[in-house]
Amino acid sequence: MSEQPLRYFKAEATDGRLTLRDAYRYTRDQVDRHGIPKKDYVFLGRTGEAIDPDVVDRAFKRHLTLAKQLEIRFHDLRHTFASYEIAAGVHPKTLQAELGHASITVTMDRYGHLMPTALEEATALREAFIQGTRKAPKEVAEKHERLEAAR
Repeated sequence: MSEQPLRYFKAEATDGRLTLRDAYRYTRDQVDRHGIPKKDYVFLGRTGEAIDPDVVDRAFKRHLTLAKQLEIRFHDLRHTFASYEIAAGVHPKTLQAELGHASITVTMDRYGHLMPTALEEATALREAFIQGTRKAPKEVAEKHERLEAAR
């Protein structure tokens, strides 16, 4: 990736907006270029240094005010992201990795209450599988076939 600033990606976007994927790629490139540990920072300055969280908070609040939006903490976006992921059916282990939690226990303690129907859904899936109305995922079926062939 080039040394172009983030606005380079904005100019490249067809509708004039920066995509989350482009922002992620730019930040990842900055992290790689400056040898910064990947897990430590979400936002970087132009030369790869960490941005003071208070600076991010002030800028975020300023933009909320300009957009006449309800004031929330910047960190609340993290919880909103996790809530949407759960609602979309993202597996808790995937969410754990995305949020950088050290263990699944942290993720489940914090967000498990958002999965009240998980047990019911798991029971329904298991019952459908046993009754033959739902097939195993392709990966499971392929693994089973390999095990059977090895016998």
